[in-house]
Amino acid sequence: YIFLYFQVDNIAQDINGLYIWLILGGLLGIGDAGFNTQILSLYPILLGDRPESFANFNLWQSASSCWCFFWHTFVSKQTKIITYFGVLIIAAIPIFLTS
Repeated sequence: YIFLYFQVDNIAQDINGLYIWLILGGLLGIGDAGFNTQILSLYPILLGDRPESFANFNLWQSASSCWCFFWHTFVSKQTKIITYFGVLIIAAIPIFLTS
């Protein structure tokens, strides 16, 4: 969500503004790697070392990434946030049912 707080029109879209986009992409990559590492290291502790827990997490993570890219330009930010939290709750139900 780093890109939501930037005025994209004010950042140059040519080579002069390229460093900003590269820095933001790097921050997103580092944050995603750290977040996934923490989640995947907590799963065996919280839910037991069961393969279906990891598979369920990867399924919902991939599905949500695809969905975010698909409808990014079609809906408002408020609708996205409400839907993301709704899907988060729906995705948590099978995870706790398998434990």
